[in-house]
Amino acid sequence: MKTESRRAWAAGLFEGEGCITRYGSGSPLRTLKLCNTDKEVIDQFVAIVKVGRVYGPYAGAQLHWKPRYEWRTNRVGDADAIMEWMLPMLSMRR
Repeated sequence: MKTESRRAWAAGLFEGEGCITRYGSGSPLRTLKLCNTDKEVIDQFVAIVKVGRVYGPYAGAQLHWKPRYEWRTNRVGDADAIMEWMLPMLSMRR
């Protein structure tokens, strides 16, 4: 798959499953986070963005829930670089 197609896939996944947290007004520090119960999906995302760290598995809140995995980065340069190519592919709410 071409790089642009892989990035579009990653942006779509982040659109549906990811979140952006900003700390304080005007602060450059932010965290990007993506959660999923499918580790392979998380691993594919990491292979595309090439930064951050995967945490988990975390047990589900209910016994019948699958374990979940989280990818996160809070390094300003990494988060900014990811958002630079991802933002044009995300909806206005982001």
